[in-house]
Amino acid sequence: MKTITLNLEDEMFARVVAIAKQAGIAEQDTTEWAAEQIRKNLSELLPSGSSKWMPREQEEQYLFIDDLTRSARAIEKVFTPLKMSIDMGSSRYPHLYCRLKPRYYGDAAPEQRMSHAAERLLDPLEYEKYVTKIRVALAQ
Repeated sequence: MKTITLNLEDEMFARVVAIAKQAGIAEQDTTEWAAEQIRKNLSELLPSGSSKWMPREQEEQYLFIDDLTRSARAIEKVFTPLKMSIDMGSSRYPHLYCRLKPRYYGDAAPEQRMSHAAERLLDPLEYEKYVTKIRVALAQ
């Protein structure tokens, strides 16, 4: 399984990118530059093969990242988290997943797995309210 976790607003991520710039590995120390590198090298991050379940063409890769960006912005607008964790990966079965997890003060440390034990189920009306808000945010 290949997994990449990026917390684009995370201090540690910013420090790693700055160190990479200092070492001559990175051209810039911005999260935008890092996101662009992911776009450019997405095919190297994904399992190889001629499967049709992955965005292989450059245009598809850009659209995939753009969808993630729009989704993250919608989640930020609706839930106003402190930051966002992005987890991308796949496993031996043909699929690609990307989780956008809003993070709040008091969450587990970013390097730890999130516990699902504390999850709260929404009643149908509350669920529909959030679905509507996310759809509105995505449409903007």
